[in-house]
Amino acid sequence: MSKAAKRSILILIILLIATLGLAAFFVMEMQKLEGDKDRVEQEFAQAQDMFQQKEKGFLQERKKLTDDAQKANDEKVLLGKKIKQIEKEQEKLTSETTEEKEITTEEDIEAVFRVFNKVYQTGVSNKGFPWTTVRKDGSHGFAETSVSPILDNKRKIIGFRGVGRDITEHRRIEEALRQSEENYKVLFDSSVIGTIVLNADTLKVVMANRAATEMFGFGSLEEVQGADPLDHIRPEDKQRVVKLALDNLFGENTHEIVELGAFTKEGREIWISATGARIKHEGKLAGLISFTDVTEQKKQNERLMMTDRLASLGELASGAAHELNNPLTSIIGFSELLMDREVPDDIRDELKLINNEARRAVIVTNNFLSFARKHSSTKQFNQINNIIEDVLELRGHEHRVNHIDIERHLDRNLPEIMVDYFQMQQVFLNIIINAEYFMVKMHNKGTLTITTEKENSTARISFADDGPGITDENLGRIFDPFFTTKETGSGTGLGLSICHGIVNEHGGRIYAMSQLGKGTTIVIELPIKKSARIKSLV
Repeated sequence: MSKAAKRSILILIILLIATLGLAAFFVMEMQKLEGDKDRVEQEFAQAQDMFQQKEKGFLQERKKLTDDAQKANDEKVLLGKKIKQIEKEQEKLTSETTEEKEITTEEDIEAVFRVFNKVYQTGVSNKGFPWTTVRKDGSHGFAETSVSPILDNKRKIIGFRGVGRDITEHRRIEEALRQSEENYKVLFDSSVIGTIVLNADTLKVVMANRAATEMFGFGSLEEVQGADPLDHIRPEDKQRVVKLALDNLFGENTHEIVELGAFTKEGREIWISATGARIKHEGKLAGLISFTDVTEQKKQNERLMMTDRLASLGELASGAAHELNNPLTSIIGFSELLMDREVPDDIRDELKLINNEARRAVIVTNNFLSFARKHSSTKQFNQINNIIEDVLELRGHEHRVNHIDIERHLDRNLPEIMVDYFQMQQVFLNIIINAEYFMVKMHNKGTLTITTEKENSTARISFADDGPGITDENLGRIFDPFFTTKETGSGTGLGLSICHGIVNEHGGRIYAMSQLGKGTTIVIELPIKKSARIKSLV
């Protein structure tokens, strides 16, 4: 076999082998593809099952969304109805139509804007804010409105929803109540009658007005709160106060008025006229106690009673003086008869002494009768020095007993003055008795200097004692009615006030000069009439 034939056979063999290998490769690939096909079919079947499940879920979700949309639409319809109802209420509130018109006052525009702006910035609803509305007729009302944000599907604020109610009547009632409470507080605080409110359980003060605070000497209203009223009541009156409080709080509420002795914070005794009533304070049972200071009134009543007693005593003494005049007249007459007889000289001297003393007693009783007797006011020319001497004679015994010396500096050229003798006698007597009292009280003796002098067209009379003097505080009050610095029962406080009235009625003036510890001088200045000056010259 030729080489060419061998080569061809070899090539064929190689080709055959290659063909067989390629066939085997294709067979293997085909088998592989068959396997892949089964796997793909299996995966496809799985995917198809999953898709069906997803489709089922989608359908369910779509149904749910459809249902939700229908529900939302129903709610929208309902909300629309509610909004229309709200709009009707708002229209009723403001009495406005659909025409554009301001329904907010200028003063509230900024405040309303701030509320809406806050809701817009925070997204938090406002639960309610008050504002003033403007009605169709221009009158103002009050509303309370709640504001909520309206959100889109991206939760962005696209508007506001508001719900309001008319609170005009509520505001009116509140304002009336506030005004009533304010009026009550003003009346309570400004009342001149002291008023306190007591706790019904503790009977302690929970409220007091200014008059009560000042009456009892407290520095502030707060200081009175919590105080126990019984601490300022006289021990003998405490039981009456407790009974008054209990009767009016829990009993018949009798409004009984009682007079009580009380003490201020500083311990000064005062008298009050008090009554009580049952009230409600801050929703709880309480007692309202009202009282006035009747200290001066009570003292004045006591002084008037003293004046009546003195008047009665004066009438009694006047009667006694009349009775004394009868035996004195007998003593004078019989002593003169005895002196006309022949009797020893020593007995005659004694009879003369008896006669003189009896005559002096008659003068004293006559002066006393003149002073005690009621007289109509009669002014005529009188010598002031003589009136002074008459009063000194009337007080002569007291001066001797109390070791009071009288220094006289009487102007003998003093002209007669047009005065009422008995009224001037009363003036001088009151001044001298006052001086006696304070000099004896200070050192059981004293010196009273009486001076009369003429100064231009005025007669000046002064009474200077060496007593304790008068404080600056009391110096301006000594001529006030019922004012006295004497001990209780020693004076009525009327003497110097009567003197002041009499001197003023005579066209003169009376005043006092004093230095504490160095005595007091009472000065009286009376006008000298022109006719009196001419008479004195003649």
